[in-house]
Amino acid sequence: MLKKTGPYLFILPALIVYLLLTIYPSLMTFYYSFTNYDGILPASMTKFVGWSNYKYLFTQDSSMLQAINNNIIWLALQIIVGNGIALLFAILLNSKIRGKRFFRSVFFAPVIISSAAVSFVWGYLLDPQVGDINKILISLGLEQFSHNWLGDPNSALLTIISVDIWKSFGFNMVIFLAALQTIPRDLYEACTVDGANQRQTFTRVTLPMLLPTLGLVTILTTNGTLRTFDMVYILTGGGPGYSTEVIMTRLFAEAFRSNRMGYGSAVSIVLFLILLVIAFIQLKSTEQKEIS
Repeated sequence: MLKKTGPYLFILPALIVYLLLTIYPSLMTFYYSFTNYDGILPASMTKFVGWSNYKYLFTQDSSMLQAINNNIIWLALQIIVGNGIALLFAILLNSKIRGKRFFRSVFFAPVIISSAAVSFVWGYLLDPQVGDINKILISLGLEQFSHNWLGDPNSALLTIISVDIWKSFGFNMVIFLAALQTIPRDLYEACTVDGANQRQTFTRVTLPMLLPTLGLVTILTTNGTLRTFDMVYILTGGGPGYSTEVIMTRLFAEAFRSNRMGYGSAVSIVLFLILLVIAFIQLKSTEQKEIS
């Protein structure tokens, strides 16, 4: 009897903690998304409003729609540019070059620094008056390119995305590098014997072998990008206007500044569903590519 129940008794404390800290809050968030809960009055005094929060989100809240659009742009650039840079550097570091360990550490270093610290440093560097970016441009005689990077609605979002790519690409680079090192050398030797050039070797050997890793990296990138908050909050606070607002900053503003916990809960549920659907589609597409 003890042999059968013993393992369950060992995992019971962890299961209880998981239920209390994850499942229960998630269920309450789902419930509050159908109410007008404000986070101040007792939950017993909230009113059930049905789908009103969700209808307002998709039909009337222009700032939230702008935030969703910004997240889509951010995600597209992270997947295409950020992951592209990560893969490029991984391929370079997988080749026979000197100082590979040094460069690997340098490129990975920003990953272990907190986003808050990175944001404060880049906020200073990008300052239009005292920032080193504009000072360097002026010293090089390129003062026409000096700019209020975070104060211009046309450049603020792209500037923050660039900072995020700089900070995060090292993590994906390490994942790609680990995957590259598992590819059998025999495949590359066979390509050399067959007379394949570097482009053909990459498209016929490297890329197909990296498909599962590409799927994993895309899911991680999607999850991280859609949950971005602190970098935007510190660098611009979502401004100028709503030009850099993302889903998480709008959620924070609605739930904690405007005390609209019910609406904020609806936003978080929609975000969860978006992440779930994207992850499912990506996993399925990766499985189909592996089979084919």
